[in-house]
Amino acid sequence: MNLAQTDYLLFGNLFGMPVVGFFGGLFAAIAYRLLNPEINGTKSVSEVIGSAIKRIFVGGVIAFAVLLLAILSAIPYGGGGSGLIFGFRVALVLAPFWAAFAVVDIHSDPTKDDAERSESGDHSSEKRKVLIGIILACLSVGIVLKAMLAKPPPSAEETEQKKRDKLRELAMAQCTREIQNVADEYNIDSLLLDANKVKESTLISLLGDRGVRFVELRAGRLKGRDNRGEEFDMWGVAQINGDEYSRLEIEADSQYVKFDLAKKGDPRCRTYSSPFSMQDSPHSPFAPNTCLRAIPNKKSLASHAIKALPANDGTGFIRWSLVEQSTGNVLVALTSSDSPNNPDTNERGSKNEWKIAKFGAVNCGNPYFSLTNAIKGLPQNTRQSLSLVRRVIEPKIVDLTSDAIIWSEIRVDEIEAPDAGTRVGQERTSAWGGDWEIAYRKAEVDGFADVGDELIDYKAGELLSLSLRELKYSEKWVSKSVGASSSGFVFVFVFEHPNGIRLVRFGINGELQWQGKIQVNGRDNTDSTRPSIINVKWSGSELRIYVSRRSGNRSSDWLIRIPNSTIGVGK
Repeated sequence: MNLAQTDYLLFGNLFGMPVVGFFGGLFAAIAYRLLNPEINGTKSVSEVIGSAIKRIFVGGVIAFAVLLLAILSAIPYGGGGSGLIFGFRVALVLAPFWAAFAVVDIHSDPTKDDAERSESGDHSSEKRKVLIGIILACLSVGIVLKAMLAKPPPSAEETEQKKRDKLRELAMAQCTREIQNVADEYNIDSLLLDANKVKESTLISLLGDRGVRFVELRAGRLKGRDNRGEEFDMWGVAQINGDEYSRLEIEADSQYVKFDLAKKGDPRCRTYSSPFSMQDSPHSPFAPNTCLRAIPNKKSLASHAIKALPANDGTGFIRWSLVEQSTGNVLVALTSSDSPNNPDTNERGSKNEWKIAKFGAVNCGNPYFSLTNAIKGLPQNTRQSLSLVRRVIEPKIVDLTSDAIIWSEIRVDEIEAPDAGTRVGQERTSAWGGDWEIAYRKAEVDGFADVGDELIDYKAGELLSLSLRELKYSEKWVSKSVGASSSGFVFVFVFEHPNGIRLVRFGINGELQWQGKIQVNGRDNTDSTRPSIINVKWSGSELRIYVSRRSGNRSSDWLIRIPNSTIGVGK
């Protein structure tokens, strides 16, 4: 038995605390008599024992009552009552302490004590008794306080978790020195994730937004208990979606599962109700007839892999490495304390342990999953008939307050939308469901189609969006919106001061095409009904801007229609 276990047995255990309390009371009683020799008890030994038993009974009743109150107070809230629980622990110590302290009342022969003191001829015996009394008093106070305030030692699981946390800190410190070596983007054909789990968002993004041709998972044994409490033991792969896991069981002789896109109707596609299925409703960036296909294989066919390689530095750590499988060339590697078959899913770490790559953050908290944020499919894979690769357009001009910008002014009429709620709802589209399918089918015919604030470029196989991240301005805007068409993007916003609507038009590749101020006839900069942008829609030969104006408790929706030629389109 080690020191921690002994400490818990005596001071943290419900059975040890009464024992400690009893001896604490006994020590206190002896110390009291040693420090007060003139005190003489009035009870016999048998009477003191009876008194101690009564005290134990009364103390036990008090302890039980406190425990009962703690339980009753915790029930309505599903926990709590920590103060009463502490009171129960105190009572569990003080009840036997009070019982043992009854020893003070034992009657002794005072004449015998006086005779012993006179025979000694000095006060050395008295001094020793005082010293022993002080020691016993201090010991009594110390062990009683220790018992009342003691905390149970960590369990084996807690001890193991602390060990893992310490190793994690060491690994993350090493990873922090490596993470700046991660490139913004790695172009690959296909990817093996060399563990038997993947995040749903990662899988969908790699096959959709990134244009990776296919993604593989290494199969493994999945064993545990599901959300319904039922145990499972199977050979396959798992998909993580938040706190939920979807499991796909495959034949035991298959070592890998290949996921790619296929047309609905393929017998190997995952149905809506099965693991690793895509939603039934069409959604960005996939073609409306796309499904997710799963094919078990005995060997890996992917061009690249993220796999665990030993760190070879004596620490026992691994390095999650992006490897070119045909040559074994390691493109980038990050140290981790993960188990090779059980990568951590939590994203943790300070700002120094993150690197912003092309498609998101790569972090030392879970390099296995986050390394995928630096991966994109090869250019020849970007024209896929079943998905569109997302491309974010960075505007070529970033400072809207530059003196070099000349804001043209155009005056327009504003009409109140007759059925604003329905009208605006019809104009605002979503990259999901029927809106997405209509836009995708239109792009198949016309080459381009806008959906929400994005643009489908069907010929290039891309879904384009305008980045507002780098736009700089000194005034504070109160609302903004983006519209898209084959002519490019318009960014419409309202400054807090001065009043009015600003419009900036960018080409498909982000070049500044036109900028101006929209002044509504009949309204000036002192108008208190500052507009709030609801939606921007490019429709045929004109740009439609829907705004909302509030006056007191009343709000109204208005429509501004601007001919394309006015903002430099078609000239």
